[in-house]
Amino acid sequence: MPSWAPRCLRLSWRWRHVSHSREIRSMAKRKARSAKRSAKKPNRIVSYIKEVRAELRRVVWPSRRTTINLTAMVFGVTVVMSIAMGLVDWIFSKVFALIIG
Repeated sequence: MPSWAPRCLRLSWRWRHVSHSREIRSMAKRKARSAKRSAKKPNRIVSYIKEVRAELRRVVWPSRRTTINLTAMVFGVTVVMSIAMGLVDWIFSKVFALIIG
């Protein structure tokens, strides 16, 4: 056996040991990172909910009377626009019936 063979085998063993320990360290780092991520998620969700509640407390809500008035206005405009669109449709249908008919 050549004189360099035992030394090469020893280096090879050491390298495998170093490589194996690097893998173990990287696996440990990955586990630590995933543990941090999983620990952060509930905190982010809880903080988001707290921020939403705080924002809703700062909102200036309209009074009941204002809400009723605005709802009636939207309903009225919707009815008026529906009647107007129906009239325009009826007029166009009569005009096209005269042209084609």
